[in-house]
Amino acid sequence: MLQLPSQSATDKLSADDFTKFFVDKVAKIHASTAAAAVPVIIPRGVLPLTELEPTSVHEINKLLSTLPAKSCSLDTIPTWLLKRISATVWPILCHLCNLSFQHDSFPSQLKHAVVTSRLKKPALDPDTASTYRPISNLSFISKFVERLVANHFTSHVNLHTLLPAQQSAYRPFHSTETAVLSVHNDLVHAVDNCRVSQLVLLDLSAAFDKVDHQVLLCMLL
Repeated sequence: MLQLPSQSATDKLSADDFTKFFVDKVAKIHASTAAAAVPVIIPRGVLPLTELEPTSVHEINKLLSTLPAKSCSLDTIPTWLLKRISATVWPILCHLCNLSFQHDSFPSQLKHAVVTSRLKKPALDPDTASTYRPISNLSFISKFVERLVANHFTSHVNLHTLLPAQQSAYRPFHSTETAVLSVHNDLVHAVDNCRVSQLVLLDLSAAFDKVDHQVLLCMLL
């Protein structure tokens, strides 16, 4: 479900206009990279992650207590209420998550999201679709299961050291701040050693929408 931007007074763009623009944008990027060479992936001798370890009530309780009480219009009950009766729902959530792990399936109803288009910058033209970015708001249970899978996946990746040393996103104690500090440190060392440095920055358009899952799995697993 796509909602029109609330912070804009535009009356020239409909939800269908935004949907078409975002779909066409990803399709154009896909077409422009379709002829790219297949990446060469060096085998690492690591057993593939073929199944996720079952979760436990203790893990469910710990994760539920750390997640913020944010709700979505798709939620059947407010998140604050779910957290308040958490002792009752722990076994239920644990069973549902383990069924999902066991059958390698994510419930289709949890894939639904409320998508809101928001201006990238306040000064941009509100009547142009390209000046917006889509923000997807998923249900709390959807985000809960996603976070649980991510935790199990991350444990496997960390155990076998599958991420590059400079990977700064989606890792504990790694962020944009640590990435900037690392680059700054390298530049300072280069200057101290009287060497010339060159910094190349890439802006990947719709990067998350065009992740090739098969290539990703081959690289990480």
